[in-house]
Amino acid sequence: MWRAWTAWASCTWASAGPIGGGVTTVALVVPRAAVRRRRQDFRAGFFAELERYPGLAGRFERRCLVRDVLATGPFGQWARQPAVDGALLVGDAADFFDPFTGQGIYAALRGAELAADCLIPGLTPGARAPMSATMLEPYVRARRRHFAGKWALERLIGLGVGWPALAERVVGRLARRPDLADLLVGATGNFVPARRVLAPSVLARLLW
Repeated sequence: MWRAWTAWASCTWASAGPIGGGVTTVALVVPRAAVRRRRQDFRAGFFAELERYPGLAGRFERRCLVRDVLATGPFGQWARQPAVDGALLVGDAADFFDPFTGQGIYAALRGAELAADCLIPGLTPGARAPMSATMLEPYVRARRRHFAGKWALERLIGLGVGWPALAERVVGRLARRPDLADLLVGATGNFVPARRVLAPSVLARLLW
């Protein structure tokens, strides 16, 4: 029986997970430069690329495909101004969280709560003028206060995913230190403060 699975090879990573009805969704994330180097459509080599991963090799065949391979991106974009006169950005529209860390849904829902905390007090009956960027500044500050640690942690994890030797070293440490693995999962799962993982002593234990 399939369970969620993630691994990387070179500068790419793949994930697979069952979605019911005997269907498994498979995602392949590659650097933009790798796509640009190929003259043919990268989707044409999707199944061949999966063979690079021991956990996926031989498990998928093109004839079992239930829908066309889709390609999209790049997603690595961050908004410099999450709020302007009359508008604010929430979730992926405001900041990109690498799907490897699984924080995107939480960021969207928590960001919406922060937006509501800012917007609701400013709503008055009969008001038609849009809220100014100054009025939306509390939302900007709340986002920065709530997500700053997660932004830093996500960037570090993204660095590790793009550097296979470093990723293998950290994974090896996590396999030998379940307490560190639990701490990292707790931070990416949003029930442990990210600052606990970002402590120099913890970062050192992840490498040595």
